[in-house]
Amino acid sequence: VNQAVRRIGINPCSQPVNEVECTTVDDDQTDKILTVRAERQLTRMRAWNRAKVFTYAIYWGIAFMILYVLVAKLTVVFLSWMIEKVEDFNLIAVTAIMAGVGAMMFLLPPVPGVP
Repeated sequence: VNQAVRRIGINPCSQPVNEVECTTVDDDQTDKILTVRAERQLTRMRAWNRAKVFTYAIYWGIAFMILYVLVAKLTVVFLSWMIEKVEDFNLIAVTAIMAGVGAMMFLLPPVPGVP
């Protein structure tokens, strides 16, 4: 779709099909699906070391699991533990502790919203 819009010339802000001139389109450029920039990017990505890319993807997956799933589960456990510890305190102390802990947890990015 992107390449078709570039060929038709509907959008005056779109880049030309080839990077030389908007008016000169080579015959070999008209049959391509991707733009020149996308072709270069695809060629560059094909040269990547796939094993290294997959290794980094695994690392990001582990980080996601730790930061979002495990922290979400531990948040519920922490709040349950805290409720048990402060159940014998008076109302003002419990309110102050809950407000302080709630503010601290709000400032931590991996802590979810309402558990």
